[in-house]
Amino acid sequence: MLRLLLTLALLFSLFGCGENYAKMVRQRNEIAQRAEDDIYVAAWEDAEQPGYLQGIRLAMAQINQSPEKLLGRNLRLIVESGGGGFDRERPAILQLARNPRLVAVLGHRTSSAATPASVIYEAAHLVFLPPFATQKRLTGHNFDYVFRMVPNNPTMAAQLASTADTLGYRRMVLLYTRDDYSRELAYLFDDEAIARGIKFASRTSFSASEDDYRAIVNRFASQKFDAVFLCAPTEAGARMARQLREMGVGVPILGSDSLIARAYARAAGAAGDGTIVPVVYRPRGTDSSERNFADAYKQAYGRDPDINAAQGYDSMRLLAQAIRVARTTQTSAVASTLHFLPYWTGVTGVHAFNAAGDLNGKKFFFQVLKDGNWHALDGIQLPFLLDALRAAGVADQRQVTDFSRAFGRKLAPQDLDNLQLDLAQELLRFKRLGLVLPGDEPSRQRVARARALGGVKNFSVDACFVAADGQQTAAIKNALLDCYGRLALKSDAVLTSSFAGVEPEFLGQLHVTLARYKVGAFMLGPSTQLPPGLALAIDRMNLDLRSGSGANLYADVLRNMKVFELAERMENMPLVKVNLPLLDELGVLHRSALLKLAPDAHLN
Repeated sequence: MLRLLLTLALLFSLFGCGENYAKMVRQRNEIAQRAEDDIYVAAWEDAEQPGYLQGIRLAMAQINQSPEKLLGRNLRLIVESGGGGFDRERPAILQLARNPRLVAVLGHRTSSAATPASVIYEAAHLVFLPPFATQKRLTGHNFDYVFRMVPNNPTMAAQLASTADTLGYRRMVLLYTRDDYSRELAYLFDDEAIARGIKFASRTSFSASEDDYRAIVNRFASQKFDAVFLCAPTEAGARMARQLREMGVGVPILGSDSLIARAYARAAGAAGDGTIVPVVYRPRGTDSSERNFADAYKQAYGRDPDINAAQGYDSMRLLAQAIRVARTTQTSAVASTLHFLPYWTGVTGVHAFNAAGDLNGKKFFFQVLKDGNWHALDGIQLPFLLDALRAAGVADQRQVTDFSRAFGRKLAPQDLDNLQLDLAQELLRFKRLGLVLPGDEPSRQRVARARALGGVKNFSVDACFVAADGQQTAAIKNALLDCYGRLALKSDAVLTSSFAGVEPEFLGQLHVTLARYKVGAFMLGPSTQLPPGLALAIDRMNLDLRSGSGANLYADVLRNMKVFELAERMENMPLVKVNLPLLDELGVLHRSALLKLAPDAHLN
């Protein structure tokens, strides 16, 4: 009741009281209960960013062409033209709210349009998935039908500050336009940067509608600083970047997500080089679903997908999954399903929503503009994600290792192995660890180190050794069967190893057997073949920062450190691969902070 009164109060303050939302909801429910005809979804088109609508159309075509379709029905798309701001879009928003056949709305690129529009969609019981709205207020009312598709501004600001810290920025200039979105993100970044010991030579706001910023730049151009934080709409940001360079400010520009648009690179030209921005989609080609999406999109539209296309594609597929699980188009059931789905993986990463509709599991990558093209700054997101994992543990009143600092040190192989085991324990939360290892001296030393860590982290260790040297494969397999059978009855998790001559398929069968006993198998360290059935694998991130293009990119944006110093800090950073369905089956996703690490490599 309180939430309903709040929504009605917001509607009255924004739009007056001319709409009968109770009637809209009743009609929408009646049509959903009949489960007839097509399923209608609306999307907002932005002429400057056509990829978003194309991604939606691709996902919709694939669903309609599948044998089962969606609940046996076709999807139909209603397209509205956006980009003119909320005041211009309001009549169409209200028209969508009055359409009783409509299930959901995808779109509204900006927070300034999405935030007030969310009030109408909430009152009309329309599921709302805005693709790029990060403003904190979007989910500040704890609405039931609003789900953001990117992390919010507090998360973005914290990750931007972490990146600035990792790149060695100790003194910065803060520039932001005087709109609500830019002001919010700038203030949040200011707080996060100060918490990391970053100081500011200047803090200045400016108008996005002005053409000449030279007087503003002149106030700080002669001072010493490492980078500029720029939060502004695309065109104004490009204009500021050009004038910064004209006046001799050549330091890197750390920008908000509004600068990722192609229009920024075109308008800024050479002045945009050295601009670093957060993105939620980075084509990697390592995941089969991402490759299939990229191939299908290129076949349909003749070019590679961009972040807009990926966001549109994921939004439509996530909505379809919620409808499929709910087995109805009744929007209250669809929204409830989205809230309680443990996770859903798309081409842009892992999606899991909290009660307010904020997104967990998805992260920002970073890219830098150079010679007119965007290039990935590989691995730069890892310190932040490890810090977030630790913060989640502290919030649960547990003592958690400072993984970002620990992985950033030079480590002997045995120390790296123990640190990876520590991270595995944080993710899997085991209390009784089983180890399956060769019967050699290094393995016995590994057991001793694991037991020492268990004394600190409060878990026990039971080791089972398999004599492999000089043994026939059949004998090794029999020994493995004995080990896994014994450990399945007394362990929460089993750290496994590969054995020469033993096929991955055989180990996979053993891992599957463990899973039946609610025991997850995991592996640490490098392996050319990861056996199937693993719940978790932790390796070193393969980052080449010492030579080639990676070194050149980082050399352009680093301050107060050399490239080799950053390479040394990053060389032991963990690559975490997870089997999300298995972890969910084991109950790990509900009782750990694993999604805080936002793993982007998934087994099976």
